[in-house]
Amino acid sequence: MLQQNKTKRNFLVFAAISVLAYGLLACSSGAGEEKMPDGVPTGKEQEPSGGKEAVTQDLPPSKEPDKAPEIQENTEPAEKDSDWMDGEQKQPNEPDTVPGEEEVQTWKSAYLEVIYHLWDYLAPRYEPNGEETRKKINDPMNLMTFYLGLHDFDGDGILELITGDGLGLAVFTYEDGNVNKIADLCDPDLSAGWCVNGVSFRNNSIQAEYDGSGGINYVNFGYIEGEYVLGHRNQQTPTVPITINGREGTLEEMDRIYKLDHDKREEGETRERFWLVNENGIWIMKQVGADEGRVLDMDFDFDSVIW
Repeated sequence: MLQQNKTKRNFLVFAAISVLAYGLLACSSGAGEEKMPDGVPTGKEQEPSGGKEAVTQDLPPSKEPDKAPEIQENTEPAEKDSDWMDGEQKQPNEPDTVPGEEEVQTWKSAYLEVIYHLWDYLAPRYEPNGEETRKKINDPMNLMTFYLGLHDFDGDGILELITGDGLGLAVFTYEDGNVNKIADLCDPDLSAGWCVNGVSFRNNSIQAEYDGSGGINYVNFGYIEGEYVLGHRNQQTPTVPITINGREGTLEEMDRIYKLDHDKREEGETRERFWLVNENGIWIMKQVGADEGRVLDMDFDFDSVIW
């Protein structure tokens, strides 16, 4: 009987161990089917700012790139969404409005301004006592003697203006909308009371004669071998040297600009002188001794005074 009780006790122990082993096996097999707890990431993370979702992708270590790829910008212009905009799109830098045409000053209007205010452009002439001779002799609104000519000295297509009164002349040119004086054609002795007794023109040169009690002073001007040349000769005072562009020169150099010998002059070299008068605000150029003249305005025939 003792043997039977021992056998029965061993059987119960075995049965208990078997039941415990079966329970452990059941827990192990059900663990793979249980859901992940809440709050564990599942491949999508929220941005710290709470904005858009940031999609992350884990790559195997062997395929993870060493650096971020370069971003290629699309530089091609975007196509229009529809055809109704054709011809209506504003071009780059296109102004909102088309500016009106600006009034451009021409050489004609610029030269007319010089003529209308001639005294402001000519070199002054003074008597020994300091009084200006031009104001004593001429009325600026009615010049007794007036010279007018146009000539392209340097061949650049721009006509130069030659004008003056009975005491001196000047040559002007038109550049970039402005009038510039090239040279004063007057007696170097501004205190001398001499007057212009004649103006001659030949080829590309001018000669102005200034008469005095003791003879004639000459002023020669021209464009020779690519430069403007201005010469003075004082016939009354032979001891005064001839000057060419401000330096001492020779008679040959003066003759090279314009011959001093009147016997060698050709017919037609002498330029005509006019009267310039202002009648009721209108500037009129008249021949000496004539009653009627030509209005000096934009409609004036400038070709008639081309030398």
